[in-house]
Amino acid sequence: MATTTVRVRGLAQLQRDLRRATPTLYTDLRGELRGIASIVSEEARRRLAQLSPTPTRSVSGIRPRVRTNAAVAEQARRKTTGKRADWGSRQMQHALSPALDAKEAEVVVRLERMLDNLGRDLGF
Repeated sequence: MATTTVRVRGLAQLQRDLRRATPTLYTDLRGELRGIASIVSEEARRRLAQLSPTPTRSVSGIRPRVRTNAAVAEQARRKTTGKRADWGSRQMQHALSPALDAKEAEVVVRLERMLDNLGRDLGF
């Protein structure tokens, strides 16, 4: 399974503390992170559609996910045939990694805005 991640130091601790303090902030944070990961997922889907001879199945498998320490754009589908042993690495090289590189500035801006809003909501 191919994944590209955007990591924020201290994200796991922030989520843990928000879950303890106010559950609504925790769910809002996860929703924002999913939105940020969807920026990269949409770009990766677009790039993969150009790469794949039959793009429907592969493209539909790229999804944003939020984990404890990362917002992730990943290929959720399993390999269905043995025709392309290098298909996972091709997806990484030609779709997922370039999508993150292309959208890095937008991802950073959204992360900074999210953290600023979170600090303001908590009174910092």
